[in-house]
Amino acid sequence: MARMRADARANRQDLVAAAARLMGEQGSAMSLRAVAQAAGVGVGTLYRHFPTRRDLVTAVMDHVEARLEAIVQRFLDSADTPAAEDAHGGDDVAAHWHAMARELGAENLLALLAARDDMSPEECPPPEQVDAVEERVLARAQAAVDRAARAGLVAAGVSGEQYLAGVLTVTRPFPLSIEGRNRADREWLLEVFLRGLRADSR
Repeated sequence: MARMRADARANRQDLVAAAARLMGEQGSAMSLRAVAQAAGVGVGTLYRHFPTRRDLVTAVMDHVEARLEAIVQRFLDSADTPAAEDAHGGDDVAAHWHAMARELGAENLLALLAARDDMSPEECPPPEQVDAVEERVLARAQAAVDRAARAGLVAAGVSGEQYLAGVLTVTRPFPLSIEGRNRADREWLLEVFLRGLRADSR
């Protein structure tokens, strides 16, 4: 019985991860059959976990929120270690700050938001649930910006919403026609953006 429950949990996690990836790649055109195939399970298994498309999209939203929370928390935990707090810890905090931005950019959140916006209201989580998730994500982004500001990495007045919007914008995928020739450009844009947030660059 315990093995069955573990298998069911693993199937659910695989389905949510597959749906998040396919939403980022295909947008609202993502099919549930493709999600099941990508997760390596049958469509019946998908429907047992997620009876409706809304249920699956809601689970994806919760999954993405958890991933963003984990990314920000890693930065906060790393920035508040004794090594990061000592006289020579500024570079450590900056390194973790840059690593967090790269991880956030890798989540392809803009594509997921675009996919959600293209879906019908019946397919999406209730608006109040979406608003609550957005509020929590922005609060965590603000906590990260506040910590970075104490390390001199962000100018006064920069909000968590501005930071997150900037990171997601400069790390968005390039068109396929130029992706292969400009792999370093996204990293360069991110570095320029992060430098632009510093108090000493204004």
